[in-house]
Amino acid sequence: MFTYSLLYFLVFWMVTYLLNRKEMMKDPKPKRFPSVSVIIPVWNEVKTIKRCIQSAVDLRYPGEKEIIVVDDGSTDGTSKICKEFEKKGFIKLITRDKGGEGKHVPLNIGVKAAKGELISTMDSDSWYDKDTLMHCVGHFDDSQVMGVRTSIKVAEPRTALQLAQKVEYIFGLFLAKTFDFFNSVYVLPGPGGVIRKSFIEKHGYFKDNITEDMEMGLRIQKQGYKIMSSINAVTYTITPAGFRSLFRQRLRWLTGFIENFFEYKGLWGKGVLGAFLFPMTFLLMPSSILFVWTAMFKPAINFFSYAKRLHLINYDLLPFILGFNLSDLSPLLLINSTSIVTLMLMPISLFMIITAYRMVGEKNGVVETALFLFLYPFVLSVVSISSFYLSLRRRVTKNDSHKLWVKT
Repeated sequence: MFTYSLLYFLVFWMVTYLLNRKEMMKDPKPKRFPSVSVIIPVWNEVKTIKRCIQSAVDLRYPGEKEIIVVDDGSTDGTSKICKEFEKKGFIKLITRDKGGEGKHVPLNIGVKAAKGELISTMDSDSWYDKDTLMHCVGHFDDSQVMGVRTSIKVAEPRTALQLAQKVEYIFGLFLAKTFDFFNSVYVLPGPGGVIRKSFIEKHGYFKDNITEDMEMGLRIQKQGYKIMSSINAVTYTITPAGFRSLFRQRLRWLTGFIENFFEYKGLWGKGVLGAFLFPMTFLLMPSSILFVWTAMFKPAINFFSYAKRLHLINYDLLPFILGFNLSDLSPLLLINSTSIVTLMLMPISLFMIITAYRMVGEKNGVVETALFLFLYPFVLSVVSISSFYLSLRRRVTKNDSHKLWVKT
């Protein structure tokens, strides 16, 4: 089921791209430049906060711009760096002596203090490209557009997992742009996402939700408005370097998806988002169990079964060789319909990855693509199974929000 669902999913979006490829890179030219408030909630990010704030200061934007940093009780020297920017008049700093209530709290404090017509949120471990806002604001000339998501790229990947994530992020921004054509974008990511302040004031502030950016995106969809995606509006983020940190991040993402999937069940069956994308993404998670069983555990069981048979005949290979039949290896090699479909996925996935790299103007690497295609699915399948189980058991509680909120 996993491989068939994924094949259908990829073919659908590949056809969407082919039919709309001339429109993929276009952003509307702004008719005006509304005021923008950049809000940066931060907690213990002494290594990255300076670069984050400086990128907001360096944004090229002819309209009015303000930068609000909300320090959620940092204890590692983050506050000192923020105060240096405040003294220079670059930012408005709001300091909370005691934080720990979740990311939504400093976000909402920033929104309430903001004077801009548009709000751009920025995670403290991420930063803007200089022209990010210029590519976003033109979309807001359409009164139905309530948000614009940026194209998030992995900054300075070093480890194998970060290289795999680099491909994942580029592939993801390609998919997000194709969602535009069906009004199916349902996440407004923390790194650089832009939203109308009027929407927040009318329909509510950020909620106590472990994936508050997804919840806000779904709220926009529920109200019948649009979120657009801009490939040219680039932001950069530091991704988890090791398995443990990646596991925690993706556990939060996927658990948050499941929580929001049920919270916004009113969207089920409505449009491409509710009738196709939403349920397809949900079904891919439990289907990961089958993928892990088929690709990992079943071959291992078959291998040990053959080893046991050889042990029983004292490893006398002559009878085994004389009676050899290729069909005997089919359980071991998994020569079946699932493996055939899996092989079909490879050229389609490669085509879409190469296309995505060309769109963003980056050179595709063989090593990172191989890691993404052959190693990363196993990692994500383990995370998917865990998050699906924990979400159903309600093991992720509100107490987890502060220690997990930094990564988007």
